[in-house]
Amino acid sequence: MKIIQTLGMLVLMLALVSFVACTQESETQAEMDHDGQAKMETQDEVETVAWNKVCPIQGGDVDPEVETVSYDGKEYGFCCPGCDEKFNEDPAKYSAKLNEDGTELLEM
Repeated sequence: MKIIQTLGMLVLMLALVSFVACTQESETQAEMDHDGQAKMETQDEVETVAWNKVCPIQGGDVDPEVETVSYDGKEYGFCCPGCDEKFNEDPAKYSAKLNEDGTELLEM
């Protein structure tokens, strides 16, 4: 009888540990963005993602390592360092050079 009580207690403890582990895992899972990609953020470092795919200055592909600039409710990405500074000189001019979805540089 003592063996059955001991086994019962072990099963109960295992169930409790499993429950606690599942609860902690769900609290630490990454949020999913609209594309189903994991979006990992820490409180100190939030990675900003540019909405545009091409640089509004030179038309090259946006480099995720280059700083972004917030303008008119959007984060603008750039192909290389220095383009962000140029953009800041006249953001209205350079933001207008991108098509609606930021995938092409318009000829102006």
